[in-house]
Amino acid sequence: MRKLIISSVAMVALLFTFGASKSSGYDSYVYENLQRSRDALLTQRAGLERKREEYAQKLARIDQYQRQVDSSLKDVEDALRNIR
Repeated sequence: MRKLIISSVAMVALLFTFGASKSSGYDSYVYENLQRSRDALLTQRAGLERKREEYAQKLARIDQYQRQVDSSLKDVEDALRNIR
């Protein structure tokens, strides 16, 4: 992931370095590299979104278990108070 970010920064640097040049060879080179960077970033973003959804589902299950435990704890504490 870090390598992808570094290469994205490098692509932006290339854009500024070669952007002043009007040579079509440099323009197409920079354009193609920027397209590859964009594609890589879109892929990375999609992977992060999948992970975020995966963790959101896990957190939802944990929240549900915690509510069940809280309910059971309340029932046990109520029972303890009723015995005294």
